[in-house]
Amino acid sequence: MKKPFEIAIGAFSDLIKPKILILSFAPLLLCFVLWFFVLYYTWPLLDSYLTLNNWKLFIIGLLCLVALFPAMGVTALSLISLLAMPVIVPYVRKRYFPDLEAKKGFSFFSSFKNSMFYLLIYFILFLITLPTWLIPFVGAVVSVGVNTFINKKILYFDCLADMASPEEFKKLKSKYRKEIWLMAFILALFMLIPGYFLI
Repeated sequence: MKKPFEIAIGAFSDLIKPKILILSFAPLLLCFVLWFFVLYYTWPLLDSYLTLNNWKLFIIGLLCLVALFPAMGVTALSLISLLAMPVIVPYVRKRYFPDLEAKKGFSFFSSFKNSMFYLLIYFILFLITLPTWLIPFVGAVVSVGVNTFINKKILYFDCLADMASPEEFKKLKSKYRKEIWLMAFILALFMLIPGYFLI
């Protein structure tokens, strides 16, 4: 297995290819359009909650506003998992591992279920750790930790769901545990760059 940093560097060369660029930005664009319409139709109600003197409605409106940020991130990551990964993984296999047999150890539903479960955890962790952003640098450190965890749980599964058998999946997970966590950490660092977490 290549070193995580070598893999990350190699991934950048593929990122500039038209097909990969489209797959990278299509979920972002779709997420933007979706949430544009959601906010367009719900903002008047939300704005009224925030401007009324009723403190209960104000808190509800504030919580909804805060929840929008992780909800947008969850939506984008869901679209990447559902739309981009099923195309990117075969592309990588064909380009770098043409002789590798696709074992198809997990179904599309298994990948979807795994993504939805950990994205729900991500949403909850985001809300719980939100106050840490009030402390200089602490929010960024916590964010990297949360994103590392989510990257490891979702992207690793998506990458191998179609390629490895359940037995191989467990074996690779155990054998390359440190490398997998390191790759997830590297991606989490890049996710601190505004907008990069969607690519």
